[in-house]
Amino acid sequence: MTLHIGRGRARHKLDPEDLGLDPRTSDGIFRSIELGHKLLLPRATLDQLSRLESKGRANLARRSLDTRIGSFVSADGFPKFRETHEQLKAQYPALRDHLAEMASALKADATERFAQAAREIYARIATEIRRDEFLERYVDRALAGWPDAQQIYRSFRFDYEVSYVPLSSELASEQARQAEIQQDLALRTELQRHVAERRRREIDDFLTGIIGQLRGIVYETVTAAIRSLERHGRPLPATIVSLRHLIDRVRALKRVWRR
Repeated sequence: MTLHIGRGRARHKLDPEDLGLDPRTSDGIFRSIELGHKLLLPRATLDQLSRLESKGRANLARRSLDTRIGSFVSADGFPKFRETHEQLKAQYPALRDHLAEMASALKADATERFAQAAREIYARIATEIRRDEFLERYVDRALAGWPDAQQIYRSFRFDYEVSYVPLSSELASEQARQAEIQQDLALRTELQRHVAERRRREIDDFLTGIIGQLRGIVYETVTAAIRSLERHGRPLPATIVSLRHLIDRVRALKRVWRR
């Protein structure tokens, strides 16, 4: 089983400029420390979302064993896992829907929070940037890429994916069934080969018979035409008709062969 719990993180990385630092002249600082994040949503809301995510993952951990192919949940333990999961899942979309509905108000609240943070930071740093300009830059960077209601809605996921692991007896049964299928396919292939071979023989016999008949007709017709020429100096009308019939038959066979 694989658990899928996710959402937009609702946070931005804290930039050096947010603290009045010039990254070009503060290499020594950033080799030793890592700045945190600016929270787009109220901390209480983020904590509530994190608690639900932790409970969802803890629910799976209690009911499963880690394996190379994922978390294994027994057939007996699955109903209890699913019951708790569905309870948590009902709460997670409720928060998602609330955040999507309140997106505009939350952005206004975040704007005020970031402005207040910028005012407090500005009072503690030494910078040549004017106060209003510093506040404006801070708020703009913090709200860059603020998600709309649809983006918030689509980013949430609280679900699981199940892969069935059969018992050894079921595996043996499935292997036997696959063997029967393979045997059946082999028999079908052999039958098709025999049918194709028989058809080839029938076609060969058919063509051999036609060729033999055509040879006899050609021989008789040409022989009659030669005798007519020897006796009368010209082919008789009946001989001409026979020759035309011969030509028509050859043409008909040629059309059939092309098809």
